[in-house]
Amino acid sequence: MQYNEIEQAYENLIDFSMRDKYQAMIKEAQSVFVLSEDQSDIEGFAEWFIFNYKTEGQPTIVSEYHQIMKTAISKAFTESTRSIFSVKKENQALVLTDILTNDNYLIKHDFYTDKGLLSLRLVTVEDQTFIVSDIYEFDPAHEGVIRKYLFEQYNDYCKSNGAVTIEDFIRDQNHLILKVSNIITELYQSDESEDEFLLYQTSYAFNCSEEDIIERLLTLENYVLFSDEEEEHIYRLLKSEELLAEIEVKNQLLYVLTTSQALSHQLIHVFEALIDDDFAFIKTEILTINEIL
Repeated sequence: MQYNEIEQAYENLIDFSMRDKYQAMIKEAQSVFVLSEDQSDIEGFAEWFIFNYKTEGQPTIVSEYHQIMKTAISKAFTESTRSIFSVKKENQALVLTDILTNDNYLIKHDFYTDKGLLSLRLVTVEDQTFIVSDIYEFDPAHEGVIRKYLFEQYNDYCKSNGAVTIEDFIRDQNHLILKVSNIITELYQSDESEDEFLLYQTSYAFNCSEEDIIERLLTLENYVLFSDEEEEHIYRLLKSEELLAEIEVKNQLLYVLTTSQALSHQLIHVFEALIDDDFAFIKTEILTINEIL
């Protein structure tokens, strides 16, 4: 698959979305997406309208496009999503790492940069990943505060709608990704934590004794758990002599605290083996050191 094929198909999709039959729908969608009086938050509207906006009985524009085209590319468009990625070059290839899911994507087509923090839409066709639509650049120093904001939104969404994966949240609430550039200024005005040390906490609830929970943790293969000598109900989790997390158990809740998002995601997957009727995942959140203390 050639990149120019993807680009041409995307241009065709944009033209499709501008048909006369969708003009009234565009106005309705703008009233949902654009919230500021001066319309300063309209950036990203066209993409959101194509991929995300739908009404009762009316599928998304990209879904209608695929129903007509029925190609591998149009199908890939329906499965694509936008997120925020850190960019680096490895072995002459471009590697994008989603800062929310920690998933990696290899880009083989030409791209204008090999570093930075970017908001991108990725499309995967025939095991190849391509970049389409607008590109938004951020200062890499903003990564922590952006991630913290989006995870707070994710937890609020789960409280209101029930537990969903972070991937489903990104897909359903893609307007938040598109509007990140608009909210960065507000984030810095209202939250001074961008200069603070960020911690990643995952919370679980359990319906058994603390001893039973510790016994479960001790069954984790290749991991070592030991209790804090000075503080009761505090434990340390290690692997290959490397400290991965601090664990606190109190009031039928278990908190797993790590210093990186990658470790947090790794342990969430590890702990999935322990989940049953007596042990349940609650949420993940990003905290500052001041919030912990």
